[in-house]
Amino acid sequence: MPIKFNFLPPELAISKSLITALRTVRAIGVISLAVSSVLAIGAGAFFIISSASLKQINSANNQLETQIKAQETSEQQFVLLKDRIAKIASIRSQPDSLSNLTLMEPFINGLPANVSISELRVNANTVNLSLGFDTNSGLSSFLSALRSSTGFSTVVMTDFSLSPTTGYSVGLTLSKPKK
Repeated sequence: MPIKFNFLPPELAISKSLITALRTVRAIGVISLAVSSVLAIGAGAFFIISSASLKQINSANNQLETQIKAQETSEQQFVLLKDRIAKIASIRSQPDSLSNLTLMEPFINGLPANVSISELRVNANTVNLSLGFDTNSGLSSFLSALRSSTGFSTVVMTDFSLSPTTGYSVGLTLSKPKK
């Protein structure tokens, strides 16, 4: 049996209950250190895995956004083309308006490249036309071609405006002779 020597005076001796309490606190400290270390490692791993998955989700999201933007423009073009085809078919289906359309064709084909047509409505008796001209010479050549034409009995200018940025805007109503 080992012999224990206590060199401390008896009044400075630590009580047995305090010793057991200190051992318990030390054991709890070691356990809490181990648990907090495991939790810190787990939180770090969770952060790394979450950031990697977030990067993958962001790249997939960017790819989907580019696909959606590409499809938006193609679908818009498809809808506009479908609308134009429907309007052309409705005009061609009316036999009376086809003659007005063929009367307008040389004027439309003879327009310079800088002229924009914003509206063209054709029915059996009249043609409503809205044009945008960049220059005065384009406007005057178009009006002189209409004046020398014999296909329309009356040409009425319904709208005329001048903008320094866009040029001339002209609205015309053309009527063919009554039979």
